[in-house]
Amino acid sequence: MEKRYQVFISSTFQDLQGARQEVSQALLRADCFPAGMELFPAADEEQFEFIKTVIDQSDYYILISAGRYGSIHPETGLSYTEMEYDYAVETGKPVIRLLHKDPFNELKGEFIEQTDEGKKALIAFRERLSSTNLVRFWEIPKELGIAVLVALSDLKRRNNAIGWVRADAAVDPATLVELDDLRKRANLIERTTSEIHTSNDEKAEYIKTQIF
Repeated sequence: MEKRYQVFISSTFQDLQGARQEVSQALLRADCFPAGMELFPAADEEQFEFIKTVIDQSDYYILISAGRYGSIHPETGLSYTEMEYDYAVETGKPVIRLLHKDPFNELKGEFIEQTDEGKKALIAFRERLSSTNLVRFWEIPKELGIAVLVALSDLKRRNNAIGWVRADAAVDPATLVELDDLRKRANLIERTTSEIHTSNDEKAEYIKTQIF
């Protein structure tokens, strides 16, 4: 049975739109469904709760990180991107980590954190991501398509996710016909049983012969 997988893409938004597009196109070529928050780039607590439900529904999780740390949650002090990552790890989602090789030297302007506090937070987050062997480094967005396809292929072999199937492929058509016939017989027996309890013995015997 052919499966397709939903893959959640997590990243800072404005600076990584090109990277997200490359990853999304690679996922579509791999017959996967990209899921992300392109329609809701602003971050807030209410949106984060919705994001968690989308992560729950996804089979795999991809994190793209470059030179921005992202919007900060007022209570945790973490970026919403890091909170998404933490939630994916805590819930056991198989994760692909795509980490820019050298953002502080190669990226400029709006593509890099402007404050010392933001840079420190990003460095700490990068150290967390780099502490695992399951991380792939990139320099330009064009590299991400191949990186995703290779990482996803490896992840599928090691983590057999639930995936999605077409409704008409989930059950054999002949089985559906058989189930429908059994359902009709069950409904008829239920109606007849009700009639038997309110009828005389002769009528009950007659109805039984019509069924069996």
